[in-house]
Amino acid sequence: MGFIVSSTGTFTSGFVLMSALAAIGALLMLFATREPARRETPTRSVEEV
Repeated sequence: MGFIVSSTGTFTSGFVLMSALAAIGALLMLFATREPARRETPTRSVEEV
């Protein structure tokens, strides 16, 4: 972020850039997660009852 501050002279653009990157990362984490694997429960057969 230092190069942005030195080139623009203000922190605003750097904070906006970092905020946008954080928001994009948060959205990616929400939509990029997988559904947990489901374990099959064994069914009892008629002979076991």
